[in-house]
Amino acid sequence: MTEADIRRDGGRGGQEVRSWIAAFAALSELGEYQMTTQVYEAISEWIAGFGIVSAELKN
Repeated sequence: MTEADIRRDGGRGGQEVRSWIAAFAALSELGEYQMTTQVYEAISEWIAGFGIVSAELKN
């Protein structure tokens, strides 16, 4: 996707999503991992949300 595609389709959070994809792609270089969503809260005033995830490598 181009920058314009991400802005158009992803809205305000599109670039952040791209960053998460890159981070977890880098983590996958170490092996399989389990991602856990710790919390997610929609924030309508921001037209976005807030979330915390963690990831642990599988043995």
